[in-house]
Amino acid sequence: NALAEAVTKAVTSTLKSGEESVSVAIEDVEPRDWAEQVYRPDILGKMQTIYKKPGYDPL
Repeated sequence: NALAEAVTKAVTSTLKSGEESVSVAIEDVEPRDWAEQVYRPDILGKMQTIYKKPGYDPL
């Protein structure tokens, strides 16, 4: 997958680590489920760990 490869390259380059230290998971989410399954628990619920905040509010 091109996205997983690009993320891996960015992480290994930035952190000066090997590919064996990186895992990339991609999970499809239906647009109608985004707010409940992702935005509330993983973005709003973890704002202290979000370094690049989204520029939208689906609520």
